Amino acid sequence: FRVAAKNSVGQGGWSDTVSATSSIEGKVDTIDTSQGGSDTLSATPAKTPSVTSGFITTVGDTFVSLSWPSPDNGGSPITDYVVQYKIANDTAWDTFEDGITNTTSANVTGLDPGIEYLFRVAAKNSVGQGGWSDTVRATPATVPSAPTGLVATPGNSSALLNWLIPDNGGVVITDYVIECKIANDATWDTFEDGITNTTSANVTGLDPGTPHSFRVAATNFHGQGPWSDIVIATPATVPSAPTGLVATPGNTTILLTWTAPAGLGGDSAVTHYIIQYAAANDVWSTFVDANASTTSVTIHGLTNDIEYSFRVAAASHMGQGPWSDTVGIMPFVPLFKNTMLGLPLF
Repeated sequence: FRVAAKNSVGQGGWSDTVSATSSIEGKVDTIDTSQGGSDTLSATPAKTPSVTSGFITTVGDTFVSLSWPSPDNGGSPITDYVVQYKIANDTAWDTFEDGITNTTSANVTGLDPGIEYLFRVAAKNSVGQGGWSDTVRATPATVPSAPTGLVATPGNSSALLNWLIPDNGGVVITDYVIECKIANDATWDTFEDGITNTTSANVTGLDPGTPHSFRVAATNFHGQGPWSDIVIATPATVPSAPTGLVATPGNTTILLTWTAPAGLGGDSAVTHYIIQYAAANDVWSTFVDANASTTSVTIHGLTNDIEYSFRVAAASHMGQGPWSDTVGIMPFVPLFKNTMLGLPLF
């Protein structure tokens, strides 16, 4: 800037030049008089800061952390950033009260997990507030909580697990991690059942009769949550084959006796026996017995002097076990009878 005085005679000479920087558009705030001797004066009026861009967001369960690069300050130092947010489908913006600060980050708290929010920022200087940034979207969330209600139902060398859906942490649960181990072991093994968000799993390949421990954890976009409580179950299997099968012949009858299976498949007690017989080169027939839980049975209605084969299998709530060894024998009419006792004599 420069100045010249005028009177009735005319205009005098120009003053020395000075430079100035305005903090309010159109007004001079400071004047530098060190520029004496120049014929011109330079000045740069300040303006509001430019728009910021390039957000980085980090989400938590009820907060979103925002950071951004500093915009052009418009010629006057930035004194504050105004941070606003709203639920994505709402129309009204809320201002996050974080005090007056020129730091390029803000931790917006008090948000609802699982709800998508929009955020925007504007910089301020002594001239005023600049324009709003582009909006950025973020959904507060965290890892899921621990599954509850875990139940293990023993199966045939397996255990069927069921549990309740935990809190998802704000985003969809994508998978459940299932671990198992023999109860007294220290090391857990992961059961590979693929990626699924179903709340059940049939853990196979277990040792029957051996207690196993099980636990489950849910995962989402943010990672794996804590483990459920541990449950213990003892897998079972079908009973082993009966042994010592003996066939004693009678008149159109055969008395079968055997020894109960040594291996009952964990906690799978024998509930009944299945008895089959077949004439030579014929198909197997199942003998229906009203008291098939004992280790002996008399089969009636056979034809004398025809050889029959017999076999027995034990069953439990796990299913039928393998067949015993077969025995072959003929029913026949005894040649003599003890007249006092009515017993056959061989």
